[in-house]
Amino acid sequence: MSSKANRERALAELLLELYDHDELLTVTNYADEDLYNQLAGRNLGLQELATEIARKAGKRGLVDDDFFAFLRRQRPKQRHRIDEVAALWQQSAPRPPSSSSGSTPALQRMPSSLRLILDRNVQWKSLTHLCISEPNRHLAFLVHGDSGQDVHLFLDRIERFWQEECASLLHRTKRVPLRFDGTKALTAADWDLHLRHAADYRALPLQQALERATANDPVLFLFCESPLAMEELGGDALAALETFLGEDLPQCLSQAKLAHPIRLLLAVEHGEPTTSARRVKDPLVQTLDEVLDRAAGIDFEPLESLHFPRWDEIELDFRRHLGRDLFKKVEDACEQAYDDVANDPNRRSFARLAKALDDLVHAHLQNR
Repeated sequence: MSSKANRERALAELLLELYDHDELLTVTNYADEDLYNQLAGRNLGLQELATEIARKAGKRGLVDDDFFAFLRRQRPKQRHRIDEVAALWQQSAPRPPSSSSGSTPALQRMPSSLRLILDRNVQWKSLTHLCISEPNRHLAFLVHGDSGQDVHLFLDRIERFWQEECASLLHRTKRVPLRFDGTKALTAADWDLHLRHAADYRALPLQQALERATANDPVLFLFCESPLAMEELGGDALAALETFLGEDLPQCLSQAKLAHPIRLLLAVEHGEPTTSARRVKDPLVQTLDEVLDRAAGIDFEPLESLHFPRWDEIELDFRRHLGRDLFKKVEDACEQAYDDVANDPNRRSFARLAKALDDLVHAHLQNR
């Protein structure tokens, strides 16, 4: 077997030891968003997924020192095992060509899309700070915004960057589906099953499932595949969720002996874009706010609602992620792109803004 095949097989075996299926997709998203998009929709089994990641990530030159450093941050107890596989790649993998103009840190370390790191800093810092500073509390968070805020991107940001931002207290992130095996959660028992499925122990009672899921690290459960909406939930599913979060889950936690706490994050997207002058609290947000506030044994921490970012907020992010020198070169063009989107009612959304800025910055980097 060739050295290339050996190191790919070793990496695939390592990934199987470190991660379950959903976690492995999150790792893929860290390495390369395009690769994640390719693999996420193929419904691969765990073994196939690990093999494909090892092969394709290696071919694209993504398996580098930064990749293995990321694995060590996520699984510090497996550092020795990770080092063994890293050594194989360092010995065998071809070196990238050197550049006479020197390295470009912003291009090397910048995510394939800026849409996951721009703004949302107030909500992001509140979420990460509380999870790190309260290592023993069960916490619940509620974040919401109108349809122009593309709330799903905040959930994507958590999945992709959580381990990097919260390296001092590792969490596993899990999505709790609204639908499982094609069936929508319409009873509290359904939500119980869906949470057990997210925890990877659906065959066990909820108490045992949570005890096993939190044996090594806290778990952050994200509800659901996409942000919740009243028209999607409907009356039965919402009533069932109220019962599960307000009664069943707190009772389970009161009897369980968890080594680490759980954290819940519910994201809600409501209505058409609104101006701050006529912002009205969404009925679904109000209902979930009341349910989580009274859930015994779970401390509720509502997050500030998402809003369309001001230019000064975008500017702070650009300076942090691009560096001062590069930012100066693209500042005027980025501010103009911001104004174009912000002042056009038909384009004013967070996703369109982020894409416009993302395209502009990457075009500049590629033309350097």
